[in-house]
Amino acid sequence: MEILELELKHYGKFENHRLRLKPGMNIIYGSNETGKTTIHSFIRAMFFGLARGRGRVSRTDEYRLRQPWENPGYFAGSMRIREGKEIYSLERNFDREHQSLRVFNETRGSEAADGREAIDRILNGMSESAFCNTVFVRQARSETDEGLMEELQRFMVNYDRSLDQQTDVTKAVQSLRRKKKQFEQKKKAEEQLLEEQIGRRQTEADYLRREIENLRERERSVQQGNGDRTGAERGRQMVYGAGLEERNGGQAEYGNSAEEYGAEEGFEADASEKRSRTYQRLTEILLVVAALLSFAGAAFLQILQVRIFLGIFGIIFLLCLIPVHLLLGNTGDEEESDEEDSEEKEWRLGVIREDIRNREDKYQKLQKELEVLYQKHVKLEGINIEIEALTMAIERILSLSSDIFQESGGSLNEKASEILRQITGGRCSRVSIDEAMEVRVQASGRLLHLYEVSYGTMQQIYFALRMAAGEMLAGDRILPLVLDEPFAMYDDARLEAALTWLYCSGRQVILFTCQERERRILEKVKKKVEVRK
Repeated sequence: MEILELELKHYGKFENHRLRLKPGMNIIYGSNETGKTTIHSFIRAMFFGLARGRGRVSRTDEYRLRQPWENPGYFAGSMRIREGKEIYSLERNFDREHQSLRVFNETRGSEAADGREAIDRILNGMSESAFCNTVFVRQARSETDEGLMEELQRFMVNYDRSLDQQTDVTKAVQSLRRKKKQFEQKKKAEEQLLEEQIGRRQTEADYLRREIENLRERERSVQQGNGDRTGAERGRQMVYGAGLEERNGGQAEYGNSAEEYGAEEGFEADASEKRSRTYQRLTEILLVVAALLSFAGAAFLQILQVRIFLGIFGIIFLLCLIPVHLLLGNTGDEEESDEEDSEEKEWRLGVIREDIRNREDKYQKLQKELEVLYQKHVKLEGINIEIEALTMAIERILSLSSDIFQESGGSLNEKASEILRQITGGRCSRVSIDEAMEVRVQASGRLLHLYEVSYGTMQQIYFALRMAAGEMLAGDRILPLVLDEPFAMYDDARLEAALTWLYCSGRQVILFTCQERERRILEKVKKKVEVRK
């Protein structure tokens, strides 16, 4: 492919600026700020358009930089190219409000229905990232970025002719990884939910089990006739029940009945005991007072018979204290004992057993719910099977891709090595890229990493890789090389070697430079090549 003509109708500082190009070497010379980089940018924009950035990025993006200085609403250009025996004309309007692309086949006299598709065919499907990392070199940017490695991986993995040409293995792996991540996230969310539900129900079940054990202990106590526990003992049972409620999230609904009837019984027993003690004390006080009055009368009265009579009564009153104390002191126990008749005992046992049944029903219900939740947890293993299957598929594809890369990557390494040998005069005999996209070079009998070579040699290695990758990614297309100051850091010897390779490649080269030495050295190269012929 060759670029025949550029027309910057309204692009950057240029207005209706036309530039005709020829096959072979084209050196566009100009001092700084004359617009070389603008023309270089225009070629890329004609093939791929200008995307407008958003936010802060839009202040320094290519669209903003190349917007016309005057009348920015009119932002357009055209380009004529030759591909094979046919000539195409590309017209673009870059303005974001009126963006358009038209592709005309001048040879056939027809317009493409889809301009973007027509350009893809002309470039043989080369993406913008691949284009900018191979045949299109920005100012002082011989290095490539990660985009080139991704493009090479995608190309080489899909290079095997046995694969479906519509299949992009890299995208397939990315799709499988997305699905795997979705399954992992789904499993994690469901596991967390199930564990929370199981935890809550397990806590409720444990609480119910302890309540049932307490009620059964109460049942045994009543059956054994130990229902006469003091109020303090029953109070301890109430405190224990309250403690259970606090530890189990305040679930008082499971344990109120036992405490209610236990508390009621305790309060009734305490009241009866208090009444008995009150009667005993009042009787004893009255007897003591009567005795004292009798003794006082016997001491102070003058009549002997009365004094003897009162003394005898005082003694009788004191002696009555003994039976009163014995009889009334046991009255509360006798009354409480009388209350514990068989009918009352059966009623209490009935209340306790009813509470036990209610709690056992709730406990069984919770056990069934827990069983369902555990079954759901087991079913999550099905998601594990899906995850394992996706993992195996990814590993298998990557393994096959690695094998394919070894086969197709050899072609890239051979091309890059041949170019590198020519531009380094044989000092670097081989360059290679492995499946991890790590670059190494063989020089002076040693295999070196990029960081182990000089900066100038590193620039030559990147140049060789760019040119070789461009040939591979372009397929059967020979695309023009559009270079903006790629050799600014080269010394004269390296520059001469690079220009010699470019001149002898037979490709169209559009070289932008602000130095005269490229033109001078190119003339020297031409003479040497002519002499060889």
